[in-house]
Amino acid sequence: MSSAPIQIPAAAAEVETYVDHAAELEEIKGLSSFEVGQRPVPLGATMPRTSVDTKNSWTKNELIDQIEQLNKKLEQEKINHKESMKFLQNQREELQQELNKLHLETEKILQEMQDQFYSLSRKTTQTIDIRMETMRKFNEMKKVVLEDRKEQEKQRQLEAEARAATTLQTWWRSCMIRRRLGAYKKSKDKKVKKKKGNEEKGKKKAGDQKKGKKK
Repeated sequence: MSSAPIQIPAAAAEVETYVDHAAELEEIKGLSSFEVGQRPVPLGATMPRTSVDTKNSWTKNELIDQIEQLNKKLEQEKINHKESMKFLQNQREELQQELNKLHLETEKILQEMQDQFYSLSRKTTQTIDIRMETMRKFNEMKKVVLEDRKEQEKQRQLEAEARAATTLQTWWRSCMIRRRLGAYKKSKDKKVKKKKGNEEKGKKKAGDQKKGKKK
């Protein structure tokens, strides 16, 4: 923003004082030499007419010069005031434009931040939902795995019990066979009796065959 140096305008009261002073001098300027010379003169004082006219003429010229100087100063003050007002107006417009620009930029930044916040909130919500869904699936899978392990453990236990029962049965059967207990004892007696019967039948058959040959 431009900040060119410029003369500071006089206060309004000072300008009014200049105007009032100039008006008074204009009134004095309008007085004639005769009117100035009619001012009261002290008693006993004598002054030549020429001296009075010269003094009045000098006073009038001095007042006229003062009036002209004041008028010039007043005009300069008006110019300075006008330039100052123009400068201040330009500054005001520039500041207003800058303020509007900052306002728009601020609104844009706020909108972007709000959009980012909403986007982050949505992503956070989605992440939470995904995490909860993942935890739910994990718990379900964990439950299935635990049930499967329990089932496998139960199956292994049943298989172990079956193997133990089979082993026990085999051992018990071997014990009974070795000691000829229970059913294994009866079957052995039957085999012995059958073997003896077969032997007797064989002997009898052999005897019959011998008798037939003799005849």
